[in-house]
Amino acid sequence: MTDYPFGDAAFDGAEAKIGKCCEWLSGFLSACQRSAPYLTSWLVYPVSLFDVGTVYHDVTAFCSNHVQWHLVASALAINLGRQLQNPAFVIDVPESVEGSSPLDAANELLAESLMSLYRGMPRLTVLNAYTAVESLANTVFTATKVAMLLGHNVPREVAERFVEEERDRHKTEPHFLFNKGIKDASGRSLMEEDKEQYDALIRLQKLRHRVAHTGYKPTLDEAREAHKTCCEAVRWFAGVGGMPVKPMLPDSQAAFPGISSEFKDAHAKNPLELGYIRHLLNAVVSPESIPKKEQNQVP
Repeated sequence: MTDYPFGDAAFDGAEAKIGKCCEWLSGFLSACQRSAPYLTSWLVYPVSLFDVGTVYHDVTAFCSNHVQWHLVASALAINLGRQLQNPAFVIDVPESVEGSSPLDAANELLAESLMSLYRGMPRLTVLNAYTAVESLANTVFTATKVAMLLGHNVPREVAERFVEEERDRHKTEPHFLFNKGIKDASGRSLMEEDKEQYDALIRLQKLRHRVAHTGYKPTLDEAREAHKTCCEAVRWFAGVGGMPVKPMLPDSQAAFPGISSEFKDAHAKNPLELGYIRHLLNAVVSPESIPKKEQNQVP
């Protein structure tokens, strides 16, 4: 609780304060989830500002003459990602809704990892992200090694049994998955092609073990970097396995560009939100579709 000399001062840094409140709320709900009975824990789920969408905040002042609290100012903080009626980017509709690619599991795990990051759950972010890389690495090794043996006229049944036995012995060894094993199978090595990425995965595996075996809680920055590292690694393995390589971000032509503007409301100082709303309005109502005499009325 803090006292301020006037109302506007209380709103300074409001965005950061709201972020801290959501971070605390997420931690509080995580604690409730951990304490809830196993079969009811799904009823309690941590939230972030993305889940909340809109936050109301106000400033009150105490009048010593009347011994009463009075509302001085109020504002809304809006998360545009939650409120958008138009997409921030466009994609082609998938040809099939049924999962059939070896990449499906990795893509789902990385998506869940990102949602865990948004909800302030860094442990799940790291665990899901590294599992995505490890599972795809095993899949790509198996497919490429079997294909190599078939090319040497080894019967499929023998090749599959031999490869599965080898994979089972090394399925969690990063040096095998990211270097020796995949090079023997495909002729490519992540360590040789991108040493920096390889070293990052080795560090990440150690972080994953700390999380899984000691209960270590990574920082949000550590979790964010882990997710990015694993996305890049999955892209590399997808290329090795001859699968589609998803981009990290939408193509610039498919995404709405950012825009900056100032709020007129002195108590709601987030210029990106209003600027983006203005951009969307102009995107929906283009000047070309409005008679010239009315164009000066377009927001």
